[in-house]
Amino acid sequence: MQTDTETTRPKILVTWFSRTGTTAQVARELAQALGATAEPLRSSDLYAGRLGWLRALWRAGRGHADKAPALTVDPARFDLVVVGSPVWNNHPALPVRAFLRSQKGRIAQMGLFVTQGGFGASKALEEMTRMVDSHVVASVALRQSTVQAGRHTGPMARFAAELRAHLPQAPSVELAFQTRRDREASTTEAPTMHE
Repeated sequence: MQTDTETTRPKILVTWFSRTGTTAQVARELAQALGATAEPLRSSDLYAGRLGWLRALWRAGRGHADKAPALTVDPARFDLVVVGSPVWNNHPALPVRAFLRSQKGRIAQMGLFVTQGGFGASKALEEMTRMVDSHVVASVALRQSTVQAGRHTGPMARFAAELRAHLPQAPSVELAFQTRRDREASTTEAPTMHE
């Protein structure tokens, strides 16, 4: 049986593509902090190793996109979808690009984040924003070295707070219990006062 809190709690999806694990680490931490569903974007193309990396950079620089990755959940059913990507040659990763194109006009609110080893984060975020027909409520860029050193928690906490600020607020557990108690009290006959 669902409680009042469970039915009104905002639904959040965090999805990402990660070639080296840096973006995945950030996405999982963010999903945990937000109480979100976490699901990676999987690509049928191989980007592992040095040759895969070079192939990815070449394709990203030429505007290519993979086949849109399938998820086990429908992103349109969430109040907020947060998408994470590494930066490839000033662009989002190809699986992320394909996912965003496939979801254009289907998602009401989005948050975006990128991780970068070099440069190009602002261009990648701008491109991701242009690709979606959604309200982007917050975005953040993180350096790979910052994540690996564990110094990304401050920027991520601010990002999570920005995301939460744009969500409908779920009642607190205390309020949910108060509401239930009020309903029960209204179904019992109240004693009459005599003067």
